[in-house]
Amino acid sequence: IFCVTGIACAGAIDDGNCPGAQDGLAFGSFCDLVRTGVYGCRPYTALNQKPAFTVPPTINCAGNPAGSTPVSVVGAMQDFCAPEPVCSANRFGNCPGTQSGLTQATSCTVLPNGVHGCVFAS
Repeated sequence: IFCVTGIACAGAIDDGNCPGAQDGLAFGSFCDLVRTGVYGCRPYTALNQKPAFTVPPTINCAGNPAGSTPVSVVGAMQDFCAPEPVCSANRFGNCPGTQSGLTQATSCTVLPNGVHGCVFAS
């Protein structure tokens, strides 16, 4: 977990602050779209050098019986669909249930960084 001063890059905030270089974050970070399709901080790979890859588009959940909102799951390689209100930030909400590509249910919990997120049920 890294701290920033002022307004952080998150969600719809595309011009927020990101952590600078420090232990565990050798070159600092920058504000960019993340895998879930919202803004977040991504690490530089070298001094002021952004990674060569781009973030893949989020899953399209329109009309999906599992829910209309793409949601990431800690440890999963893709996003899955869940109904609103979804588990995110300071909200205890819905997480993806079993669906194509997801053979087990997930649940909402407070993650080590202090925000709510979906994890595989234990």
